[in-house]
Amino acid sequence: MSQAAVFATIFFNLILVNNYVLVQFLGICPFLGVSKKLDSSVGMGLAVIFVMVLATAVTFPLQIFLLDAHTMGVPQRRRRVFFIAHRNDLDLPKLKLDFHEKPIRFGEVRSEHGIPFQKPLMMELISKRKQGDTCFADISLRERGKLSMFNNAIVEDCRVAPTNTARSTMARFCDGEKYSAHDYAATQTFPEDYDFMDQEVNYVCGMSVPPVMMAKISEQVYRQWLKGGGADEDAETEKV
Repeated sequence: MSQAAVFATIFFNLILVNNYVLVQFLGICPFLGVSKKLDSSVGMGLAVIFVMVLATAVTFPLQIFLLDAHTMGVPQRRRRVFFIAHRNDLDLPKLKLDFHEKPIRFGEVRSEHGIPFQKPLMMELISKRKQGDTCFADISLRERGKLSMFNNAIVEDCRVAPTNTARSTMARFCDGEKYSAHDYAATQTFPEDYDFMDQEVNYVCGMSVPPVMMAKISEQVYRQWLKGGGADEDAETEKV
């Protein structure tokens, strides 16, 4: 088969055969409709999510997992809900996702230097940090009597880093500076040579599920469902 024929086959396969909307007839309204109103679009989106989840629960054996990345070899506390399902005609055992890896503390992965603060208020507050402060709100309440800036975390070397977020500021207790690009990438388990292109590193990391977290889940799906081994058996093999 020629290269052009291969591309044509892939194209028509995606458009007609494996097009989720056309095949399942779910979500057809928001697929075709366009709304300029935020309220309408949000309602429409929630309705589609409800229908998709309900339809999946009816037609596919569905399992729901609440997982925390710091138990999976990720140096960050990041809790996420995962929906995992398979076709009814596949005789597969119930998936077991139970992770207990040793926590990795922030001091083990951070860079030597952070990025100095530029805003006077942030500089003043971080200079008054004390052991046990977990965010700028702790300092602000103590020094100014104002409970604000609680989204801006302060991370000690002896603790597992909190969840990276796209727009808040993460500060290092050790030197009173902001996270470096390395700090964001390391706590998110992105490769050192990962190309973020023109995107802000903190934004990409804040909006992403840690790659190692996804790799651990995928590994268990492969071992328990595709390879046919059990989670306990594979765990024992790894220890040996």
